[in-house]
Amino acid sequence: MTRQKIRINHRRRTDLFRFSIAVWFACLVVHVDVVTAQSPITSLAFSVDNQRVIAGSQHGLMVMDWPRLVNKQVKSLDMDSLHDVSFSPDGRHLLIAGGSPGSVGVVQLRNWPDLELIRSWSEHQDVVIAAI
Repeated sequence: MTRQKIRINHRRRTDLFRFSIAVWFACLVVHVDVVTAQSPITSLAFSVDNQRVIAGSQHGLMVMDWPRLVNKQVKSLDMDSLHDVSFSPDGRHLLIAGGSPGSVGVVQLRNWPDLELIRSWSEHQDVVIAAI
């Protein structure tokens, strides 16, 4: 083989190797994005004592210490979409609004801080947007 052919073959192998590495890296990035993807937060509420913040999303409720934002508790809910969370004036209960779009609206009343379900309403035919 001539030197020119050897260089071309080497260049092709190098290009193929670089292309393979690029494809592998792209697949890794996509995999990491899918694994670490989180639903957007749709609602936030601070506990009455301002020691905890509650974040609502399609995954449910996340209770975190404030201001460090250390995850204390994650509670999944029986609804596809969570739109609002709010505390009662005395801070002993949490009202949650959401549901399944086009199907059912759900409002839940839960104890605070254990998040035990007290009562659930589902008389609406679409999601409930606000819990006031």
